[in-house]
Amino acid sequence: MSNDIVDTNTLPFKIINNVKYKFIFDESTGAKHLIMRIAEVPPGGSVPKHVHEDEEQAYLILEGEGIVIIDGKKYRVRKGYAVYIPINAVHEVINDGSTTLKYVFFNAKVRK
Repeated sequence: MSNDIVDTNTLPFKIINNVKYKFIFDESTGAKHLIMRIAEVPPGGSVPKHVHEDEEQAYLILEGEGIVIIDGKKYRVRKGYAVYIPINAVHEVINDGSTTLKYVFFNAKVRK
């Protein structure tokens, strides 16, 4: 299978701070401006506060529910919700639900 079409079911998870990630597209697969990953945050888990200085980001919630905090403002999210995170926005994800919070996320790098 080429890098253009990926069966995400066959990708291994990488665990970072107790969050499971599947790395789908990025520079290592030939994408120049796009990153695509799947994240699975366990109940009680979180993706800590961070910022992207050269990327916009978007999430599509696939399963579960939780809170996304963007520049200090809390948003409750659940399956079917989409989230946009602008460049330089401080953001974090918190799973305060009882099931895994699963979402696909995309980062689009600023073209220089």
